[in-house]
Amino acid sequence: MDTLQFYPTPAALARQAWRMFEKDLFGRVLEPSAGRGHLLSALIESEKYRWRNPIGRVDVIEINVEHHPVLREKGFHVVDVDFLNHRSSISYDAIIMNPPFRNGVDHVLHAWDLLKDGELVAIINAETVRNPNSAKRKHLLNLIEEYGRVEFVQSAFEDPDTLRRTAVEVALVHMKKATKIELPDFSTLMREDDREDIQVQAGPLNELALPDGTIKNTVRAFQAAVEAMKQACIAEATANYYAALIAVKKNEPQDDSEHTGKQPEVPAIRFGNLQKTINERYDALKEKAWRKVLEATEFTSRFTNKVREDIEGKLNELVTMEFTVQNIYALLDGLIASRSELDMQMLEDVFDKITRYTTVGNRAYYHGWKSNDAHRLGWKIKKRRFILPHMAASFTRDVSWDACRLLDDIDRAFAFLDGKTEPMYAMSQSIERHKDAIASRQRISSDYFDIRFFSGAGTMHFFPKRQDLLDRLNLLVGQRRQWIPDNFAEAPAAFREQYEKADKVTQKMEAILANNPHWWRTSNKELAAAYEKGREASGVSAWDALSADEAHPQLPLLDEPEQAA
Repeated sequence: MDTLQFYPTPAALARQAWRMFEKDLFGRVLEPSAGRGHLLSALIESEKYRWRNPIGRVDVIEINVEHHPVLREKGFHVVDVDFLNHRSSISYDAIIMNPPFRNGVDHVLHAWDLLKDGELVAIINAETVRNPNSAKRKHLLNLIEEYGRVEFVQSAFEDPDTLRRTAVEVALVHMKKATKIELPDFSTLMREDDREDIQVQAGPLNELALPDGTIKNTVRAFQAAVEAMKQACIAEATANYYAALIAVKKNEPQDDSEHTGKQPEVPAIRFGNLQKTINERYDALKEKAWRKVLEATEFTSRFTNKVREDIEGKLNELVTMEFTVQNIYALLDGLIASRSELDMQMLEDVFDKITRYTTVGNRAYYHGWKSNDAHRLGWKIKKRRFILPHMAASFTRDVSWDACRLLDDIDRAFAFLDGKTEPMYAMSQSIERHKDAIASRQRISSDYFDIRFFSGAGTMHFFPKRQDLLDRLNLLVGQRRQWIPDNFAEAPAAFREQYEKADKVTQKMEAILANNPHWWRTSNKELAAAYEKGREASGVSAWDALSADEAHPQLPLLDEPEQAA
């Protein structure tokens, strides 16, 4: 049973709906029942759109969240999921919709209430208009008679291009609304002697302190800020209007109202002139509100900087949603559901930052678990020590700011492996407290590492204090990249031996490669050949990775080792 009534709009009907609009350029458009974007695509794919962009921005609402990725991929901004519960201070100059026929009248009336200054076009069941047998239908019919028109289309959903056909006659409804802000007459303006003291009313603001949760309080604060912003925009427009009236213009006769006793006529200000300003300020407030909630949750603080940047990029799509309690919980639920994947991205990020520098010998190589190539190698971080270059500031030769960010990333990853959100004593804290020791190349200590800094070379040496955490990092990343089997304990003894003795084999391997002054440019095949020689020299049993090829035949070759920057 199709409870959501998903009937994509046929292209011909969609084009006909767009032709109902009197204007052909739109600043901001709303589609309240977007589906997969068929109604909007009719304009975007038209010749008019190819020559110029008739839409500044398209906001969409869609109750089926499975359609959201498709809508975002098409460039639309998903702002909510439930249109009938949608509330927003955004002003649209066009709303186009093909709502579910079973309650189309509710959708159209709600859209009309949302529209402040612009046009509305709706595709609804013709029976809704032809048979006004309810108070809502009668109200809609009265609105159409006063503010618009209607066209009836037969067999609209029976065209060959229709994805889901239905024999129903539809009505294309067009209505137009123009909102005016009435300014006070000059005679009603306060004189100086009539002005009363204005007392600040703190009562409503005190409600923000109600102890019913940060999220609800933040939503209240946002709503209060929006109302204040709108009033400020209206007041600003009013001030600008009156300032223009008193401005002296050359070669124009002066106002003689003072002599005639007549008040000059004050025309109304069109709301449409304020829409762009209000929309821009509303979007800015909404983004701040979303950021506030995310900061309060401290969700992103546990991840590395790269992962946080990736999360920020995804949030830029999500913060277009209306700032409501329901949508906030939906966003947080989605972040929590993706936490395990984000945790692995963090571990991979740190692993790659440590092992990318092949010339300082941070990698310990081993023969991978699954491959259709006999020379595929995996690697892990060396047990006793690894080195990171480029850790000194250019001029002072102290530990640089970027280096401290990297140290914090490493600490966050190891704290996660230790079951904590952050270390008790981080490397960056240790550097700050022991500036003299770090400057004199002494070892200093933190929760997970002893470190030693060589300012002249700009390198920092790391000595892991928790071998169990380093082993876990190597194991998790190796399993994710299919270098290690999911169940390491059940792997053949030969595989486990060469994996556990990877540091010893790599030491022999590097001695062999040291004869080549440009060994970091060694090809995969040459690198694997050196590994085999190092394995034999170390007395480690051979492991034939080809035994797993049949089950996993299409794995890529190992990337070339990187040269240190």
